[in-house]
Amino acid sequence: MRKGTGRVFCAGVWTYFLASITVISIGPECVAGSRELIVPTGCVIGPSAEPEGYGGSGYADAVVHTKTGIELVFIPGGNFTTVDRNAGSKEITIRPFYMGKYEVTVDQFERIGTLHYCGQGKGNRLPVVCVDFYEASEYCKTAGLALPTEAEWEWACLGGKRAAFCFGDDEALLGKYAWYSKNSSAGPVQVGQKLPNEWGLYDMHGNVWEWCSGTWVWPNGWQDNVLRGGGWASEAKYCRGDRGRGFSGSVRDRYYGFRVCLRLGEAPPCNKTQPCTGPGLPGAPIATHRQELANERVGWAVSVRDLGEEQNDR
Repeated sequence: MRKGTGRVFCAGVWTYFLASITVISIGPECVAGSRELIVPTGCVIGPSAEPEGYGGSGYADAVVHTKTGIELVFIPGGNFTTVDRNAGSKEITIRPFYMGKYEVTVDQFERIGTLHYCGQGKGNRLPVVCVDFYEASEYCKTAGLALPTEAEWEWACLGGKRAAFCFGDDEALLGKYAWYSKNSSAGPVQVGQKLPNEWGLYDMHGNVWEWCSGTWVWPNGWQDNVLRGGGWASEAKYCRGDRGRGFSGSVRDRYYGFRVCLRLGEAPPCNKTQPCTGPGLPGAPIATHRQELANERVGWAVSVRDLGEEQNDR
C-alpha cells in the first residue's frame, strides 16, 4: 500500500491519483482507500472519478482503458424483462460492468486495429466505421475488452425503462440526443456532441449502428449478426433502444461502428437483498409492454428481410 500524492504501480499500470486518495493493490484490481475507488485491471481512474453511487461496490464511476484510451462508465447491475425474438419475454439479470462512454473513435481504433477507408471522414473524435463484426470482435479481444451483448446494450441504453428512448417516448426530443435522418445527412458526426443518457453514455441513439455480440435469428431460420441503436441516416423508429436489426457480420460500411464494454466477473448484481438505485431501474412488471414491442419487432424484421429495405432504413 502506498499513500500520498503521485502515482502507484498496480496490476502493471501506473495509476495517477489525487492527494486525498490512497491506492491499494489487491491483485487484479486497485482500490483507492479513502475514496474506496476500485479500478479494473488495465485501467486508470478517470478524471473527477467518484465511487459509483448505485450499489456501493466501491468501483470508480469512470475509468480510462490504458491500451486504447477509451473512457468507460460504470453501469450497475439489475434485473429487467427484455424480448427474445424467438422465445418472447425473458427475465435478464445483468451484473455490473463498464460501458464505453462513446462509440469507439478513429484514433482509438488505430491504436491496435487497421483502418479501412470507405468514404468516411477522419478525425480523432469521429466514430470508427467500415469495421465489420469480426474486426470489432478481434479489436476487443486484443484490447482485453468485449462487445456488449444485446441485453447489456439495452440495459445500458434504457436502464430498464418502459420507453422507446433513454429520455422517454417523445420522438420530438430525439434530436437533442441523437444524430439521425432529420439532423444528419453527410455521414457520422464527432462523438459526444448530443445529450447523454442518465448513465452518462453518449450517442446510444443514432450516429452509427453498433455491433453487439450474439446472433439475430430471422423467422425463416436465417442467422445474422446484431446491430443496435440506429445511425446517422436512420429514421427515428430504428433508433429505439429496444429495437435492433440483423445484418451480415462481414459487411463494412460507413453506417456501422461499435462500442466496447468491460465485464467485472463476480461483482454481484443488484437484487432484493442488495438494492441498487439509479436511472430507470425497474420497479414494476413490464412483460406486457415488452411483448407488444416483440410483436411489432418481428413484423418489422420480416418486412426488412422480405422487401430488401435494409439498405434504405439507414
